[in-house]
Amino acid sequence: MLATRKALRGVSSSSSSFAFSLSSSSCLSPQVASFALRLFRALEKWTSHQDACGLAVNSLLNLLIQQQYLQGDYLITLQTWPEARRLTLEGHARRMEKEREKVSEEESSLDQTIQGLEEISKELQAFQAKREGRCEGKECSLAQTSSRSIQSISKASSGVQTPGHSSEDCFVMELANFTERAIEVYRQQLELQRRLNHLIASLSPFDRDEMERILAIYMDRPCELAIANERKGLVGDLKKRLRLSSSLI
Repeated sequence: MLATRKALRGVSSSSSSFAFSLSSSSCLSPQVASFALRLFRALEKWTSHQDACGLAVNSLLNLLIQQQYLQGDYLITLQTWPEARRLTLEGHARRMEKEREKVSEEESSLDQTIQGLEEISKELQAFQAKREGRCEGKECSLAQTSSRSIQSISKASSGVQTPGHSSEDCFVMELANFTERAIEVYRQQLELQRRLNHLIASLSPFDRDEMERILAIYMDRPCELAIANERKGLVGDLKKRLRLSSSLI
């Protein structure tokens, strides 16, 4: 049997019931906090579906190996009892088909998660453009009105950040940039897994080395390594900024 190459995350944190209140996030405006929360949930959802997909593939490959002992001359009972042999093989085939369906379902869920990230990315870009346009308008107004210019200088000297240059704007830009990179990386990983899923259908129970390589890709997710550290840091930052809490963490 194939041993799972590394321990999966067990119950993913996305399955936890997070408590969140916009009013508790004092450092973010409600709209930005909403973007951040949606991104956090999408990232956790991706991890959850990837874990489930890896488990389904591992189970499918083990069933493929078991097929060797059902089709060969290993069980005397199956050689001398045709009806039992037929029922056993049919039942095993149904189990394999069920695992294939699980893999396909998880792939569909992963694709939907990417679509959700694309929606977030578009909304973040639109939000950025709106903020930048508003900032430009205010800058023109300040340039034309000396009293407003003096007021702006006074605010700057007192430590108040001017619109368009706040830490929240930088945070929104960080979210937008990361989301774009995540979409590209996740699409590459999903496409790779889909190709491997088609390859599994052509394997025989004796292709053990190929099975190990396929399972390694499902477990290690090499395409995702490009943003792994950045994702880890961002998720930690999102939890702090949003003040997420859960008794299940």
